[in-house]
Amino acid sequence: MRSWPSIELVGAALFVLGSLFVSGCNVEEQGGDTGGLGGALGMGGEDGCARALAVVLSDYASTQVALVDPFGQTESESLISTGSIRTDGLAFALSGDVALPGTRLESGRLVLLDRFGTNVMTFVDPYSGRVLHQLSVGTGFESNPQDYLEVAGRGFVARFGQNTEPGREPFDDGGDLLVLDALEPRIRGQVRLPASGDLPARPTALAFIAGDILVTQAHISLDFRTTGEAALVVVSPDEEAVVSTFELEGYKNCSRATPSPDGETFVVVCSGALDPTGAVESIEQSGILVFSAGTRPLEIQDEIPALELGMGPLQADAAFLREGLLLLKTQTVLDAVENNRLLAVDLDARGAEGLLEAAPSSSGDGKGIVYGGLYCPGTCAGVCILADADQNVLQRIALGAEGEAELLPPLRVEERVGLPPIALGPF
Repeated sequence: MRSWPSIELVGAALFVLGSLFVSGCNVEEQGGDTGGLGGALGMGGEDGCARALAVVLSDYASTQVALVDPFGQTESESLISTGSIRTDGLAFALSGDVALPGTRLESGRLVLLDRFGTNVMTFVDPYSGRVLHQLSVGTGFESNPQDYLEVAGRGFVARFGQNTEPGREPFDDGGDLLVLDALEPRIRGQVRLPASGDLPARPTALAFIAGDILVTQAHISLDFRTTGEAALVVVSPDEEAVVSTFELEGYKNCSRATPSPDGETFVVVCSGALDPTGAVESIEQSGILVFSAGTRPLEIQDEIPALELGMGPLQADAAFLREGLLLLKTQTVLDAVENNRLLAVDLDARGAEGLLEAAPSSSGDGKGIVYGGLYCPGTCAGVCILADADQNVLQRIALGAEGEAELLPPLRVEERVGLPPIALGPF
């Protein structure tokens, strides 16, 4: 099994280039699509809670998207896949490098981000299973879209790729937020993001907090050999312009801004600069940063270095199980002695507890990153869910009687094809 790449933060460039152009493995012939949830687009979610979760199952050659409820129970084993034929005019087949938006979209649609080598967004009605639209966001270069957010009828696409010869097409420079008319959809503009010296912007993740779009930037060189300090850029969705930039001094390769359940704070988790095996350049570049959600300009309220937690470098991803209790994953090196771990971190006590550890490979070495997408429902009904490509299951975490993290029995998404789950996205 391939290790799940921590490359969510570096645009799929370090681990999966060799698999992006492999043809699909006849997913349709092995099972076939099972349709959507039933009903009409726009059902559910009026309270801001997710109706369901999309699960990307993939070996980085073939991709299948399933739907599960907020408790991890499967509702549709294959909404759409690499081998789909009933897609109502799907012009671009899904590749092996498909990502999901990190936050629920106001339109209620499911959006798939086909990244490096494809540069296409696919808009799906999760109730009928019908493909509504497809939109190329390459504009003449490898734009490598990483995240997507909708605000007041407009869509914002984080484009990691940087065009070295711009000016041949509209909006073709990259390192930006491409602005869409979200409902049609069509390209209507862009927000150029600040570079850091000679290092391009490299936006990797988006969050909508206190009326602003917070863009996480990785600042990685064009040849991927140099990683600068990360930054959070505040963008006004109304003005479609950068308001301010906050440099995360000393920290590299950081996550999206993840709001706490009460919305008063948010955290950013940083892994540090990575080499192609997933090894971190320096553990001092990894840690947890806590911000006040409504304070502008941005200001760090607290920081917990990974070194202080004593669990090794952290993956740049996080979810709140409850107020003050954060779920994290370790940043684990491929073929090392360590195994990928799921952690519960008490932000007040500044301590970490190991909840789950992946099994080593048959040779006894670590498999690298096998713990992928992580989702918690906040104040909504449901449980926290982790995509576990090691066991090919969804791990489920709930609150125990004393407010601690408690593992529930894991669930398999489907039994027919057997692709590992790697990513999650609410809708």
